[in-house]
Amino acid sequence: MCPNDEVPLVATLPPLEKKSRTDEPLEYVATAPNEIIAKMWEGLLKERGITSLLTAGDAAVGGYGPILSVPVKIHVLASKVKHAKKILAPYIEK
Repeated sequence: MCPNDEVPLVATLPPLEKKSRTDEPLEYVATAPNEIIAKMWEGLLKERGITSLLTAGDAAVGGYGPILSVPVKIHVLASKVKHAKKILAPYIEK
């Protein structure tokens, strides 16, 4: 409603977008040597439909700091761990 003359601004509101939510736990997959490599690995996973969470120490990646020297852990949903490890296997040093 318009606050001045109380006329509806739109005929109907669009439906709310339902966000998918899962209670599935995240599991550790691998540790990248730095944020740059972690972001590349995140992209590889995303291309194959796997969303990941990157963490450096106790905080999520993306803050300020020396991104070349901090190892970054990669986590995915528990049901995607096996697939994610297979995708990242060629890039992980053994």
